[in-house]
Amino acid sequence: MREIAACDPWHQRTGDIERKKLLSSERYYDLPSHVGYEVDI
Repeated sequence: MREIAACDPWHQRTGDIERKKLLSSERYYDLPSHVGYEVDI
C-alpha cells in the first residue's frame, strides 16, 4: 500500500501521508462506553 502510494500518479495527489497508529481493541471499547453507549462484544 505504501509502495503504491509513493508512486505517481498517487504521490502527486496525496503527497507524503503518514499512517496513524491504530488504537488497541481496549481503546476502541472504551471510546463509546465512556460516553454512555452500551458495548456488547
